[in-house]
Amino acid sequence: MRQHDHHGNPHRPGSVRCPRARLRPITGNQLPPRPYEQVGIIKGHYSAATAWGSAEVTDVLPELHARAREMGAEAVLVTNVNRYLGRALNPMVRTIPNIDVVALAIRYLPASAVAPPLTVPTPSPALTSVSLADAVERVAPSVVRVRTDSARGSGVVVDPAGGILTAAHVVKGAKTITVEFSDGRRTTASIRSLNIEADVALLNIPLTNLPTARIGSSQSLRPGEDVAALGAPLGLASTVTRGIVSAVRAQPDGVALIQTDAAINPGNSGGPLINLRGEVVGISSFKLVDDQAQGLGFAVAADAALARLGAAQDPAKSAPH
Repeated sequence: MRQHDHHGNPHRPGSVRCPRARLRPITGNQLPPRPYEQVGIIKGHYSAATAWGSAEVTDVLPELHARAREMGAEAVLVTNVNRYLGRALNPMVRTIPNIDVVALAIRYLPASAVAPPLTVPTPSPALTSVSLADAVERVAPSVVRVRTDSARGSGVVVDPAGGILTAAHVVKGAKTITVEFSDGRRTTASIRSLNIEADVALLNIPLTNLPTARIGSSQSLRPGEDVAALGAPLGLASTVTRGIVSAVRAQPDGVALIQTDAAINPGNSGGPLINLRGEVVGISSFKLVDDQAQGLGFAVAADAALARLGAAQDPAKSAPH
C-alpha cells in the first residue's frame, strides 16, 4: 500500500548519503549516483514528544545512519515509510504521531566491478512478425527464474554482459538473490539499479555472452495486439500464457502500464511480456484480483523501465540467438 505524508502527498523512496557530517536526504525518484551493493536492511522508529508534534523521516535519519555506519555502508536507500497515531505514555494524551522507516544499507561498487553502461535504444526493424511459437522460441533462452530469501519471480536478460531486468518488488530488501537459466546454470546476482515507484530493477550477474532479448517500443503497441507472458508462475519454469494488449495506460510518472488478459500469476513478476516479433514490450508486475474481475494483468513498459533505471539497450548487442 502506498504511504502518504501528513499533507496527503504520496511518499517516494529516496537515497540518503551517510557521511559523518550533517546529512540531507535526496528525495523523489532519484537513484543512488552510481551502482551499489546491498549490505543490510535497517529499520528505524520515532515517536513525537507531544500530540501536537510531528514524526518525519528526518527524525529517524540519525538512527538509520548510525546503524548503516556499523555495517560499513556508504548510504541508505529508504524503501518504506509508515506514519500512524500510536498510544501515548502520558495518560493525559491519547495518541501521538509515530513513524517507522525501512531502508537498505548500501555500499557503492568500485569502478572495476561495474558492468559497462547500456547505450541508447532504438527500435529493432530487422525483426518481423512471426508465429507466437517462433516469438517465444526467440525469447525463451533469455528468460530466467529469480529467487531471493523472501520472494520468487522471473527476469529477462537485456545485456549479454550480465544485465537482467526484473520487478523491483521481487528483489527489494533481499539479502540474497539467485538467478537460474533454463539450461540449469545458476548464479548469484546483485542489484545494479532499482526504482520502486516504477517497480523495475536491473540486476548484475557474473556471466557473459548471454542470450539476450530485444526491447520493443511500447509506443507502437495497439489494443488487440497479440502478446505472451513468459516466466515461472508458482515455480513452473518455461511457462507461456497468451493474451492481447487490452490497453496501454499512461501514468503520471511517465512509465506506461500495459494492461493484458494474458495470465499473470505469482512467480511471473519480472518476466517478459513479448509481441509477435519476439521483442520484450513489458515486464510483468501485478494483476488485479476480484470476484467480479478477470483477465486484468499489468506489465511495466520495458523501454520506459530501462530509461527510468538510467540505462537503455544497445540493439547491436541484442541480436536474437
